[in-house]
Amino acid sequence: RDLGVDVRRRPLLVISVIGVQSSGKSTLMNYLFGCSFATHVGRCTKGLYISLLETKRELIVILDTEGLLSVEARDDVFDKQVALMTMACSDLVI
Repeated sequence: RDLGVDVRRRPLLVISVIGVQSSGKSTLMNYLFGCSFATHVGRCTKGLYISLLETKRELIVILDTEGLLSVEARDDVFDKQVALMTMACSDLVI
């Protein structure tokens, strides 16, 4: 309901990407799913970015995560929290 779509009529699929910083995660999701996540050299994504893709059969939530093992470094705990949350709520993790 908060997304402005009725999730009762179509199944909801969550696809996410996890990887080290500057490994092309946002570029990959943009290419595969037609998202418009920001991309450039160096760090782009902070935290989690979400995109919604609607098809005739299902709703697909695309999660783009902040790069792990960041040089600008948050701590290891943050990396573990991002990875755990992403894996826990995703149907598919790339």
